[in-house]
Amino acid sequence: MKSKKKIVLISAVFLCLTACGSKKKNNEKKVLAADYSQQREALAAFEAANTLFDEESYASAAKAYDKIMVATPVSTLDGLIMFNSGLAHQMNDNCKLAVSRYRKVIRFSRKRKASALVLRAKLRLSDAYSCLGQADKSLVLLTEVFKQRKELNPAIGMAEVPAKLAAGYSRLGNRKMADYYFKIADRGLRMLENLNKNSKNQKKLLSKTLFTMGDTSRVKFNTKNHKTYFRTLVTLQKYLLRSISYEIEPWSMRAASQIVEAYEYSWKLVEDVKAPEGLSKARAERAIKVQRGKILQSALAGIRDLEKEKLPYDKSKQVADLMQRMGRSKLKMRNYLVAEVPGSELTQEAKKLQAPKREGRVKSDEKTILERKTKQ
Repeated sequence: MKSKKKIVLISAVFLCLTACGSKKKNNEKKVLAADYSQQREALAAFEAANTLFDEESYASAAKAYDKIMVATPVSTLDGLIMFNSGLAHQMNDNCKLAVSRYRKVIRFSRKRKASALVLRAKLRLSDAYSCLGQADKSLVLLTEVFKQRKELNPAIGMAEVPAKLAAGYSRLGNRKMADYYFKIADRGLRMLENLNKNSKNQKKLLSKTLFTMGDTSRVKFNTKNHKTYFRTLVTLQKYLLRSISYEIEPWSMRAASQIVEAYEYSWKLVEDVKAPEGLSKARAERAIKVQRGKILQSALAGIRDLEKEKLPYDKSKQVADLMQRMGRSKLKMRNYLVAEVPGSELTQEAKKLQAPKREGRVKSDEKTILERKTKQ
């Protein structure tokens, strides 16, 4: 009887252990299945957010990324979601929040030794700092990325990064360093152009790279440093023009739009001009007009530089259309200068325009600018 009891007891214990073990395994399977299901859902949501971003619905994309983002990344997917969230917020002009996102991605990626994501985050963080007007911080990060450019995609490391450095130094008025990096960017661009130049995919890559190199969307300045604004624009617009010449969408159209909008911004600068304090009404009005004249003269000089960048053999219709639009912008600016800004008729720009029509040169029944102004 005792032996039977022992057998029953042992059997009961064995059954209990077996049952408990099987329950534990089943629970682990359920947990793994739940984790896998959550990962699949997160990945699907991530792809949906990416689609919104590609459609340029940046506000919606930012909300979609934030909905699936975790406060502290623990996986590669978590890091990518946070990175893309920063990018979407930056494109939606929320650069301050973008800075916070990129910095978290950098800290997380360093721990995981994910150098590629660190470099990408640093590059976009430099853009965000530039958007906030913190040029020094932007240049520090770009210099760090440039030192490791071989680890990046050639289009980014050889062309985009040095072009951004050149634009950054140009904004600070350091022409020597700006020229140095622009030469590197041009050299890198020529190397890219020589690789499979007849390939459609290569042309698309070049058009995109040129657009990125010339991107003016984050160049924001106030009226006081309008010279810096146009100096930076002149250094960037040549890349946008080359992007247009490839006539590959969406980059060519975006490049053309950026150039047009950049010069339309001249009128915003003109409107925002304020007179120094302490001046009489008459002197204040004159000071405003003079400052507005300087802004438009700088804009006209920029358009002339753009026209010089057009290659004689470039038969691109989009480039021709852009030049026509720029011609209309020039005419509008010149008319404003003549009508509103004192002394503008005597500028070099006005003199060049009227030189062929002056007495002793070419006979013409048309009144000169000076004559029209005097009659008024």
